[in-house]
Amino acid sequence: MLRGRKEGESSSGSRVPKRTFDYLRLCIIYTLYEKEKTINSIATETGINWKTVELHLTYLMGRKLVDEVHHSEYARIFALSAQGREFADKFMENITKALAEGKLDADARRRLRI
Repeated sequence: MLRGRKEGESSSGSRVPKRTFDYLRLCIIYTLYEKEKTINSIATETGINWKTVELHLTYLMGRKLVDEVHHSEYARIFALSAQGREFADKFMENITKALAEGKLDADARRRLRI
């Protein structure tokens, strides 16, 4: 958190919407869609703290959407699983369809949750 600012406020004083767990996980999934990456590279590309990335990767591994493809003392590398790639493709298809129809209501967002 930045000093002197309340959570959710930008430097101009206007409210910035808080990123949800689903949003953060989608950011991680789409970062991994291109190729396998380390926790630090995911954190850098998404602007999410590395510890938060690590926690969400653990969650996504439990859901079988992400696999740890390399583990050493110095680096851990993650990639989308086949199920994760299928999820990402289906998610994009559903979002594209909802946007084309001009509706992305609460019910549609609920169906697309991770």
